[in-house]
Amino acid sequence: MINPCVDSIAAAHCVVDQNIPSLRVVGGEHSLVAPEATEQTRRVMRKIVHESYDSETYQNDIALLELDVPLQLNDAVASINLPDGNYDGTGKASLLSSVTISCPP
Repeated sequence: MINPCVDSIAAAHCVVDQNIPSLRVVGGEHSLVAPEATEQTRRVMRKIVHESYDSETYQNDIALLELDVPLQLNDAVASINLPDGNYDGTGKASLLSSVTISCPP
């Protein structure tokens, strides 16, 4: 959890043109072809796309998502630590840039 009202992050390009009723977050998903007992599906109640997101360059390609029910942390669903506001990641690889995020159809 990022703060009390923001439960998840996503790539802005995946959610910017999506209607909120169509958005779902699935925590604990490890196989898109086989059902598992680890999935937790949540509805998105609110999305906050970075105010400086640029769809041509993907600069600031991040959005915050408020879920209807927080995900339960367990062996299949974990939180990540984000750097504080003083972090300068210029020229450095980051976790978020190396994660593949699937967009809804």
